[in-house]
Amino acid sequence: MRVLLGLCLLVTLVEFARAQGDDCQLVEDRRQADNSRIVQACTRLIEQGSGNKEAMAQAYHARGNAKHALKRYDEAIADYGLALALRPGAATLYYDRANSLKEKGDAVAAIADFDQALALNPNLGLAYFGRAEALANRGERDRAIRDYEKVIALPATTRREQRALQVSLQKLTQLGVMSLGKRIALVIGNGKYQDQSALPNPPNDAQAVAAKLRQLGFQDVAEHYDVDLRAMSDAIKGFGDRAAEADWALIYYAGHGIEVAGVNYLLPIDVKLARETHVQDEAISLDRVLSKVGSARKLRLVILDACRNNPFSLRMVRSGGAMRSAAGGLADVEPSGGVLVIYSAKHGSTALDGEGANSPFTDALLKNIDEPGLDLVTLVGKVRHSVLGATQNRQEPWMYGAPSPERHFFKMN
Repeated sequence: MRVLLGLCLLVTLVEFARAQGDDCQLVEDRRQADNSRIVQACTRLIEQGSGNKEAMAQAYHARGNAKHALKRYDEAIADYGLALALRPGAATLYYDRANSLKEKGDAVAAIADFDQALALNPNLGLAYFGRAEALANRGERDRAIRDYEKVIALPATTRREQRALQVSLQKLTQLGVMSLGKRIALVIGNGKYQDQSALPNPPNDAQAVAAKLRQLGFQDVAEHYDVDLRAMSDAIKGFGDRAAEADWALIYYAGHGIEVAGVNYLLPIDVKLARETHVQDEAISLDRVLSKVGSARKLRLVILDACRNNPFSLRMVRSGGAMRSAAGGLADVEPSGGVLVIYSAKHGSTALDGEGANSPFTDALLKNIDEPGLDLVTLVGKVRHSVLGATQNRQEPWMYGAPSPERHFFKMN
């Protein structure tokens, strides 16, 4: 009895892991298991009986999952029903039975079970996805659309959830419901500083980002390289005018950026900064840049690969005559109006320029940004993980601002 119970409990854990899309060893064991043996083992346990209702429910559930894998859907449905008699409040049982009903072709009964699963667990994204598929098969387009939209609104942390998210995005696009809208970008790469050593990577980084954004369908990507104060100011001004007509407004800047008295500035190539008080006259404040994306309808995003060491800090003289101490990185920022800001290195720390053609931050951004179905918040997490690994934890990208409930995807499918 104990051995059989242990086997069925293991199978239950395996099936739970499979349902969650977990990459643990149990999933691999499940793939290699003989489902017929599992059915036999659980049957012996059930026949021996047990005073433990939970153990019996797990045995029926595990046997149902094995039968489903064997495509014995009627038998699986019966086992799920017996398990539900013992555990009437189990959302996963309704979800699993609904999948067997859907595979059998009984969409009406499947939808009813998906309804029950979601009544018990409104955050079960896979149940929304399953119900959406069943509704779509019945031609109930509007209800299916609402469920696909639920899927993309919920977190997708497992492989099965991510796959459901990608398919939902594809379905919504095919149904003509979802469009990424008008997306515009301003890309600036400053490397040839006239009064400091040149930075080799920013123009390379900016060119690569501009090309990637065009590949992703951005309709308007303005590129500017090695620009002085006037040209940089004009580019930002013109972009702000166009942002009011866009759904997405994105500014990417690579080059020098500094913090003075708690205010962040982006530096054109003709900057000299003999005195601290000159910064307002010779540089572009980050606040001004943020204001230029603020009128976009959906996504307002500024990406800064500008957190390098301040090369002007030793020469800059404060108004009182004292030499300014060297400062690293940019200051913390609290954007408003739904604006999001991504630093290549967390405030108060510096970014590496890298030894390759691109900086570690931009390299990670380029490698992850076109993954289908990857929302912005998840993208930032993947970029952060990549950069930490590439720099031995010396550089940590960071996002500032409060993301909206709406999820944003650079590529849907």
